[in-house]
Amino acid sequence: MGFNTSEIRTWAETNATIHPREILSFALENYSPRVGISFSGAEDVALVDMAVKLGGDFQVFSLDTGRLHPETYQCLEAETSGKLLTKRSSRHRILQSLA
Repeated sequence: MGFNTSEIRTWAETNATIHPREILSFALENYSPRVGISFSGAEDVALVDMAVKLGGDFQVFSLDTGRLHPETYQCLEAETSGKLLTKRSSRHRILQSLA
């Protein structure tokens, strides 16, 4: 199952009031194992926890921009709910020039 570009807006509008758990459940049921959850700090732990409780196969990843908080880097070195965090790095020097 997939969405074409014109269907994305309609789907988003139709499901704007649905609880995030239901949207995550839909994604896990229809797209596992291709579900990725971005982790960039403490606020994302709730989404990872929700996904673990729902079951399904998913990955947790973080895009390291070189500007994350020290606590986030500490979390990246650990496993979250048995799912190894995948750290993706960007070109820090290029990003620094944009700041």
